[in-house]
Amino acid sequence: MGRQIIYTAFFLITFLTYSQQTIPDKDLKVGLVLSGGGAKGLAHIGALKVLEDSGVRIDYIAGTSMGAIVGALYASGYSANELTVLFKEVNFDQLITDDFQRKNKSFFERKGSDKHAIVLPFNKFKLSLPSAISKGQNSYNFYVKLLDHVKEVDDFSKLPIPFLCIATDVETGKQVLLEKGYLPDAILASGAIPTLFEPVSLNGKLLVDGGVSNNYPIEELLAKNVDIVIGVDVQDNLKKKEELNSASDIMFQLSNFNTQSQMSDKIEKTAVYIRPDIKDYNIVSFDQAQEIYTSGYEAAKSVMANLLEIAKRQKRKEVVKVDKNTIKEYYLKKINIQGIENYTRSYILGKLKIKTPSLVSCEKIEKGVIGLAATSNFNVVKYKVKNDSILELNIQESKNKTSLKLSLHYDDLYKGAALVNITHKQLLTNNDIVSLDVILGENIRYDFEYYIDKGFYWSIGLKSRLNSFEKKLNLSIFDNTTPPNTEFTGDIDVLDLTNQFYIETPFRKNLALALGVEHKMLKITAENTGDKIENDNFFSAYGQLNYDALDDIYYPTKGLYFSGDYHQYFFTGKKATNFDQFSIAKAKLGGATKLVKNLYLNAFTEGGLRIGNNTSPSFDFVIGGYGNNLINNYTPFYGYDFLSLAGDGYVKGTIDLHYQFYKKHFFTISGNFANIDDGLFKDVDWLSFPDYTGYALGYGAKTILGPMQIKSTWSPEVKRVQWFVSVGFWF
Repeated sequence: MGRQIIYTAFFLITFLTYSQQTIPDKDLKVGLVLSGGGAKGLAHIGALKVLEDSGVRIDYIAGTSMGAIVGALYASGYSANELTVLFKEVNFDQLITDDFQRKNKSFFERKGSDKHAIVLPFNKFKLSLPSAISKGQNSYNFYVKLLDHVKEVDDFSKLPIPFLCIATDVETGKQVLLEKGYLPDAILASGAIPTLFEPVSLNGKLLVDGGVSNNYPIEELLAKNVDIVIGVDVQDNLKKKEELNSASDIMFQLSNFNTQSQMSDKIEKTAVYIRPDIKDYNIVSFDQAQEIYTSGYEAAKSVMANLLEIAKRQKRKEVVKVDKNTIKEYYLKKINIQGIENYTRSYILGKLKIKTPSLVSCEKIEKGVIGLAATSNFNVVKYKVKNDSILELNIQESKNKTSLKLSLHYDDLYKGAALVNITHKQLLTNNDIVSLDVILGENIRYDFEYYIDKGFYWSIGLKSRLNSFEKKLNLSIFDNTTPPNTEFTGDIDVLDLTNQFYIETPFRKNLALALGVEHKMLKITAENTGDKIENDNFFSAYGQLNYDALDDIYYPTKGLYFSGDYHQYFFTGKKATNFDQFSIAKAKLGGATKLVKNLYLNAFTEGGLRIGNNTSPSFDFVIGGYGNNLINNYTPFYGYDFLSLAGDGYVKGTIDLHYQFYKKHFFTISGNFANIDDGLFKDVDWLSFPDYTGYALGYGAKTILGPMQIKSTWSPEVKRVQWFVSVGFWF
């Protein structure tokens, strides 16, 4: 570091001496070059803070990758302090991985994301790996929002500080100079790190990170007639052979050969070369943002004397404050859509949830774009509001139509299981999707769904589900002829085949109404005797109203939830003389909220009742056990084993406290309370103190396979500890 300071000081003094002899009255035009480096580029913000403190006026900025992102924001008018605040508030995991919030997905898409751990392209029966972790949609939305105040500037030299950046043409490997166009498009391409972000289609070229071809664009900056260049370099040096311990190490070493071989010449052309100490960080060290910022600040501080000398040579100009207060709402008169070939305009608008003409907030536009991107039917959805009245969408349809999805799971009821899913889009129509889950394990199951998504209009769906499990329990819960409290335990086999045809319309992103008809074949067999407790086909019509704004299905931290279901059973497959029509109504209401830092409250209440004679006790409500995917009218209840308590009506309340003690790890304290009985709602007894209670202590974690949960439960009525273990997404 000492040699670097001496070298830089000598170079600067020589340059200034020469300048004083030749152009004594000239105002120094200073260019700033910011290299790429992923998360290490946050050091640029620390260096910018020192540049501001020194009084140096930056007249042109050239950047690559993260240097382009920070440079573009600074060139648009953000100060170093403002950038510090912005990047402190950013959720980098969400920004990088395109982890769209659950509330921005359709109900159909949520079902998949809540149970599939691995998703792989599977076109023409050929399995492949994704081209990158992210398509860059969340990053793009981030840039659009922050650069809204300069959205009409299509010549980057006309920004408050002139700017240029570098990307790389995938086809030729050559650099592409970006200095005109839409600024969010340019920096998205410049920062498209291979394997981390998918290549960006721009101006007829397929572009990736500029660091592949030119990670320190000083020549391009000098071509803008700057007199002196200040450079901040956060690139990795070439590693020695003993440091190359992984495939990624070797890959980055190869990609660095070209840029590092040119650096000695580029450093010689840099008057003030700032080299932060970033050897302990990598391109994804966003969790160490403060330390990286400090390294940039300290490195720039070490050359403060040089910077002060440059500032003295510059004429003072009045600083024009840039108004970065973006328009909160637009009166949109029109929506222009480019790039769609197979999908209809009504489908796009249905996902966007925007009608024209209307007053539309920026937030609603962003949510609509995320809704489109969350379908996985498109690459990055680019958008821009032109003349504050026209929303322009530039959409590139994804070439991948088929996906293979995988999950593993274990719980105490279904035991171990592996899920293999095939999802294919545009099978019969442009807007359809077909999905088949095959679940292999001790209990063979499947879940099939065909869905025609018609956007604003009524969508059409067809479902078929086979579910089975075995369990030892009190058989009297399925037999209304057995005297109450009679203990008659045995093993049962439950086999449920349910087929549904339905239509569905979304009132809003989180609110949907479905109407349909259903066929259910239900077989319940006592293993010990072989007796058929239930063996019949049931036919019904149903309606469902669902509102789901929870941010997570397993560990929600905010949002409200409601589900209502009404089934009217008209007849059975048997010509049973004792069958009476009946209906089942049930509902669940609740939500999640933050109490204090890392402590979250989940509170839910639910209930259900049978309307009509009780000629089919297998449709009774049965509570007990723990799980997220129980079928029919089976409901979890802490403190009791699976399927322990039954009745044709029930009410239940549940309170969960989740404490996130470390990143994705939780401690939970839970309590639930219920009344359940035949004829429960014939009087007001259901409002009385609960007959059944249960409590639980647990530990949970979010893993790559899904949630891992261990719960110890206890009920004062049972007076016995029940343990429940679950690993992986529920399916």
